[in-house]
Amino acid sequence: MMRKLPHFKDIVYVGNTVYIITTDGGAMSNDGENWQPLTNEKSVPITLSELAVKGTTLYGASETGAYRLSNETNTWIQIAPEVPGGVTSLVVADDVLYVGTKHCGILHLPLRGLQ
Repeated sequence: MMRKLPHFKDIVYVGNTVYIITTDGGAMSNDGENWQPLTNEKSVPITLSELAVKGTTLYGASETGAYRLSNETNTWIQIAPEVPGGVTSLVVADDVLYVGTKHCGILHLPLRGLQ
């Protein structure tokens, strides 16, 4: 359980759950008071730059890659390797994850088959 929340980078609401990313990783809460850290399948926190939502699916991106949060395990699953150029924005549209970067323009990742 997280006791102190560091600097916020992004916050989104999906269903009944609030998801945040901070300088120390991500967390989720169903009540805004009790926070559970979000990690990968090895319980390692993933430090993300941006979040995006499509339906009930949460995506995140950073220079280490693009990720999808598993609805079953609440762990980050890497769906693409490193994202070069520094992530500045993230959006999902028409089954494509668009990643805005500082130095490499807009990258796109087709999501069909990755769900």
